[in-house]
Amino acid sequence: MEPTVFQKYASFLSKSFVDSNSELRWCTEAGCDKAVFNPVSEGCCLVGKCSCGNRFCWTCMQEAHPTISCEVRRECIITSILTLHKKKTMKSWITLLAQNAGMLKAGGGNQTADAKTLNWILMNTKDCPHCGVSVQKNQGAISGVRKSKSY
Repeated sequence: MEPTVFQKYASFLSKSFVDSNSELRWCTEAGCDKAVFNPVSEGCCLVGKCSCGNRFCWTCMQEAHPTISCEVRRECIITSILTLHKKKTMKSWITLLAQNAGMLKAGGGNQTADAKTLNWILMNTKDCPHCGVSVQKNQGAISGVRKSKSY
């Protein structure tokens, strides 16, 4: 058997073993391909701890949330999304997404390009008080031209 064929077979075999084993989970961190076992009970949930440093809920596979159950967490997120949908502001959506992804960090050190972009949008745009459309701040003034109405 050729080495590449064997490597593909071994990779498939290990992936199918983890996928079919209820005692194992794949790490949820982007780019991590490690399997995690032996979750630890923390508060309301079982937490998987990967050697890469990532911690995730064993049940819902989202960020670890030891203080609340998966159901309460899901309801809080849905409520937040519905509340923001009523406001229909881009900055509100960006803030929620950034907070849920853990991208907004004080100090700006060691941020990803996505986090820097989100921070720039939050710092350099403002929602129109009349329609909620996000417009760019320009030298202290808000610039944005609308075809339907002008304010």
